[in-house]
Amino acid sequence: MKLKQLSGIVIALSIGLLISSCSNNKPVTSEANAKLVSVDSLNSNWNNGWNAGDENAVANMFTDHAVVLSGAWKVTGKDSIVKNWVSRQLPRMTNFKTTKLASGASSEMAFQTGYWSLDVKRNDSIVGTSQGNYTMIWKKQADNSWKIELLHMGDTEK
Repeated sequence: MKLKQLSGIVIALSIGLLISSCSNNKPVTSEANAKLVSVDSLNSNWNNGWNAGDENAVANMFTDHAVVLSGAWKVTGKDSIVKNWVSRQLPRMTNFKTTKLASGASSEMAFQTGYWSLDVKRNDSIVGTSQGNYTMIWKKQADNSWKIELLHMGDTEK
């Protein structure tokens, strides 16, 4: 008798699960309704700014209090990042590319991580290559723009 009762419960639960899985009445959350940013688009703008040698475009992608980390090196604040990193690197590089490993977004934050590579130039001639890994954390601003809050760039061994 217990086996029949157990079988009846299993069948009832299975039918209930089947019916509920066919229902379109899913709970609505504000996160689900929020249009999420395209992280690939953010990253494409980043790559395009570097490859165009456009210091202003790259600078405008950082929040005022952004942090850039690379090894033991740390630069904090948009002005310092531009002065001590962007303006020094732009003239020395070309063909900047990224390869995404993972990315994600919520309504307020986005991230992407992967590998980067570039050609090193001197006097308009390519003299070498460089490569590494990166993680970017983008944050939605009050004006609905997206800016980099944290950038970690690391080297990879060849």
